[in-house]
Amino acid sequence: MKVKFNTKILISGEHFSYVVIHLDMTFDLYDRKLNLTKGKKMEFVDVVKELDKELNLYHYYEKTIIDLYIQFIIYDKKYKPFLISRIM
Repeated sequence: MKVKFNTKILISGEHFSYVVIHLDMTFDLYDRKLNLTKGKKMEFVDVVKELDKELNLYHYYEKTIIDLYIQFIIYDKKYKPFLISRIM
């Protein structure tokens, strides 16, 4: 039987794979919103698989979708600004 683990000790200089997970706790005991950084949401891939944690898909989709829209707007000529006034 495999033992479930919460943490993993990393050897210095070793490469590792991580994913950004969705945390259940976003508020503290006084009902104040926590300022969660990317480092606090990072987890090793094998730990996530072992503990069946939920991935934060918004983190991965947000930048991909925004980048696609920006490329579309830059490419299409009808979205370029008109030169209405001239600089004197």
